Amino acid sequence: MYRTIVVHPNDRHLQQIVWRDNPLSPIQTYQLNTVTYGTASAPFLATRCLRQLGLECDNQKVSEIILHDFYVDDLLTGGDDMVEIEHLRQEITLTLASAQMNLRKWKSNMQLVNGCDMSQSSLDLNIGGLESTKTLGLGWQAMSDELCFPISDSVIDSNSKREMLSVISQIFDPLGLLSPCVMTMKMLLQKLWLHKLSWDEQLPPEVNKLWSELIVDLPELNKIRIPRRVIIDSYQFLEFHIFCDASERAYGACLYVRSVSDEGDVLVRLLVAKGRVAPLKPTTIPRLELCGALVGVRIYEKVVTSLRVRAARTFFWSDSMIVLGWLKMLPNKLQPFVRNRIAEILDKTPSCEWRHVPTDKNPADYISRGVAFKLIRNLKEWWSGPEFLMKDMSCWPTKPLHTDDDILPEMKSNITILHALANNDELNRLINFNSFSNFLRLRRTLAWVLRFVDLKCKKIKNIGPFSSKELQRALNVIIRASQSESFIEYTLLINKKKLPKKSPLNKFKVFLDDQNIMRVGGRLQNSNYQYDKKHPILLHSNHRFTVRFRGETVTPTMGYLPQQRLLGGFPFENIGLDYAGPIQSAVRQGREDNLPPLKWRMGRIVFVHPGPDGIVRVADVKTSNGVVRRSFSKICPLPDLSEDGNSG
Repeated sequence: MYRTIVVHPNDRHLQQIVWRDNPLSPIQTYQLNTVTYGTASAPFLATRCLRQLGLECDNQKVSEIILHDFYVDDLLTGGDDMVEIEHLRQEITLTLASAQMNLRKWKSNMQLVNGCDMSQSSLDLNIGGLESTKTLGLGWQAMSDELCFPISDSVIDSNSKREMLSVISQIFDPLGLLSPCVMTMKMLLQKLWLHKLSWDEQLPPEVNKLWSELIVDLPELNKIRIPRRVIIDSYQFLEFHIFCDASERAYGACLYVRSVSDEGDVLVRLLVAKGRVAPLKPTTIPRLELCGALVGVRIYEKVVTSLRVRAARTFFWSDSMIVLGWLKMLPNKLQPFVRNRIAEILDKTPSCEWRHVPTDKNPADYISRGVAFKLIRNLKEWWSGPEFLMKDMSCWPTKPLHTDDDILPEMKSNITILHALANNDELNRLINFNSFSNFLRLRRTLAWVLRFVDLKCKKIKNIGPFSSKELQRALNVIIRASQSESFIEYTLLINKKKLPKKSPLNKFKVFLDDQNIMRVGGRLQNSNYQYDKKHPILLHSNHRFTVRFRGETVTPTMGYLPQQRLLGGFPFENIGLDYAGPIQSAVRQGREDNLPPLKWRMGRIVFVHPGPDGIVRVADVKTSNGVVRRSFSKICPLPDLSEDGNSG
């Protein structure tokens, strides 16, 4: 197939080889003009050219077969009568011959097809194996039109993880018809990861014993014969039935085709199945049941896109009431793990019906628990589905009572959070202070949230601008959230417990007011001050709320300096002050003893006291703290400046 596809001349320099016929001849360089087997791009180029032939074919039936019925370079197709088959064979052969792709080695379950010499061709069609003597594949008994799984009778004893995986890989089962048996082997292989063994390390004795007992029955696969046809003759309508199940070790699904003939005869056959081992990390059974349902939905989607026949109805069956309850809910009410999978299931199965099946009638139970090789051959329920599918729809399992949504697991606690917010509990998880840079915006946002809570929980509808009561309520929420994040003692006070003896808040005698806001006790209970002044609210100085929304000191704009301060002169020769307190000075003469070093008190002389001799030695000085009497030895007079900057 590859050698019939020509490479573009501009790309042939990338396929150069060196060659000589004998060691004495000089080495010559050649360019390969066709697609070379073994290169990374070869499979794509061959498949893409084959697809292009199908796209360019004028015969719609032949085009559809070329596009969908090729497995690499093997064609697997069929028809309803011999005339149609012979016509398709000729048309497909001519179409592929136009690209030098000659079809040969025809095999059929009917010897009337021209060119099919059944006596000279093998009756086993090996699909997926490159060499039938080395690689096992899916066999087809052409004469009986049955599928089989040829495997060597002598299985090599495995004693390492690598050899175990090699044996499992030899079972080529693309349709998953042997999933119950293969899952048993995979679950045993998964146990080795708990032992943390390397690929070539010897198996533990208990695992080796289980593995040896398992592969002894592996040759039993040679006795299995599966009818290739899954649809009854002259069918009137088809139905797809997908069964899902899960256990602590594995989960999976299987799809059955139920066909009903014109005479009312019913045929149910297994079409495809798929199983997966459960993750090593422990998870709940309802989650695994949901994963099994998702596997069923995905194989259903694959079957619908692959088959040319259409089912009149599709039924999904599960024995998990929790999963069926989740499917009746809106996904946004569920936790993320469940929500995402429920959303995918509902999106891919809009016209399908979900029903409950008892566990003892669920064939997918074989996938989740595993079956021995010697038992699967005679499992009628696995190959033909549960018995009730052979009966009328009225005899199928009835729907159980409706499950109460309030008791389902994996539910989002939206209503609980709203009630907690309304009851002022656990508020620290609802406010992200890093998302707000403005206090007014934060308070108004919380006011909108509280208004929504009142509407949903208390059926109170507030419209118009926010009232002072609503804004104060929002502020209380912010303060409680800040205190809850800042002080572990807040939770103790909420739960009416005593503070630890070493708590730094004991010295403040903190308590909770009627709004559950933590306040300082203090000693001003009997004063006439307002409540907020007697019992201030306690906030942590390093919390994001107090740090981000802390008030800023406004720096006033300085006026023009007077002319006297712009002229040269001695220090303090001209001074003008509007407001003054203690000033710094290096002169120690006259400084009061009760002031810190280099500190002077600024004041204005309002009265002088002359002595008996008429000499003034004492004066009354008015300062910011009141009028004090000082001797002249403690007073340092300064020059006075008028408002216009001139000496007064």
